[in-house]
Amino acid sequence: VGPSLLAADLANLERATRRVLRAGADFIHLDVMDGNYVRGAFSFGPMIVKSLRSHVPQAFLDVHLYVTDPASYVEELAAAGATRFTFHYEAVKQPKALVA
Repeated sequence: VGPSLLAADLANLERATRRVLRAGADFIHLDVMDGNYVRGAFSFGPMIVKSLRSHVPQAFLDVHLYVTDPASYVEELAAAGATRFTFHYEAVKQPKALVA
């Protein structure tokens, strides 16, 4: 089970994350939206991932790259503490290269 933090109280992400982990969540799902892949939709980024990682270090952070150029986000989000990435196959010219 991997609840999405988009459904959480955005003013209290740490508390929401701890609550769903205590309830048995296997991982925390974060949608990273750039406003382009889904026009006008913006959400979490590296600063949120880094903050969650520092406050809830045991959390498995599954980052869904809902963006136009997923490859440009991987390095910074990994450094911020993302555990796993998912992305839209059609958003990448060479999907196998990004997976490797």
